[in-house]
Amino acid sequence: MKFYLQLVCFAMAAVLLSCTGDVPASEPDFPFDVYLVMYNANNGVGSMEADDVKPGQSTVVAENQFVREGYDFVAWNTKADGSGDAYYPGDKLTPNNHMYLYAQWTLSPASSMHEGHFYVDLGLPSGTLWAANNIGAEHPEQVGNLYTFDATIAAQEWGGKWRLPSKEEVDELLDDKLCQWTIMIQSGVKGYVVTSKQNGNALFLPHTGYLQNSQVINTDFCGLYWTQTSYVSDTSRAFCLRFNDDVKESYLNYVTYGFAVRPVWTLKEM
Repeated sequence: MKFYLQLVCFAMAAVLLSCTGDVPASEPDFPFDVYLVMYNANNGVGSMEADDVKPGQSTVVAENQFVREGYDFVAWNTKADGSGDAYYPGDKLTPNNHMYLYAQWTLSPASSMHEGHFYVDLGLPSGTLWAANNIGAEHPEQVGNLYTFDATIAAQEWGGKWRLPSKEEVDELLDDKLCQWTIMIQSGVKGYVVTSKQNGNALFLPHTGYLQNSQVINTDFCGLYWTQTSYVSDTSRAFCLRFNDDVKESYLNYVTYGFAVRPVWTLKEM
């Protein structure tokens, strides 16, 4: 009976911890004959019961029951920033100690679909609607494919009215009167969350690196995205969106480099 009450107390403590989304400053006194697998909301809200697992045995990773406004659940991870080991609901897990699994979130598409792809309406004066993810990516955190410059690549890959953004549309996205750029690690991927100051909607632009001589370089250092605007005086170069921890700008680069593509479209083009 004493052991049962002790286990109940530990489980209740784990549930309370998971509600806050915070890791305790000091670990509670855990039981010695079972390992606790505790679920952490990681900026979400809600509660989930901890799993108690006997040493040498496995448990099934639980379905997420937390919610986070404006975000979709992606997976569990042993690190809050997504840099640890990933687990998905239904996976078998054999713990070798007490452990936390942190919810990993991705920005929810804030609008509908066009030609089978989600887009985000940032309420920009131009009416430009930005895709929620890159070409070749299934989630906003994924880099997707890297292409040498081709102004028609978005239409080729996605069809419909999808296209590369113009330099002017990139400059609009960079305008600090219209959008706020916040550097962030999301599901283990570094990039910027671009939040509209017009309607609060947001998109995530991951660091991409670039392709040169069949090698992908600087994936953790910078993001590079093609625009459709080539340089009039020198067609060997075209404008791109370039950013890192210190710089966010539209920038001229050589068309032979491989950069990511984040398509756009506008309602007036329908």
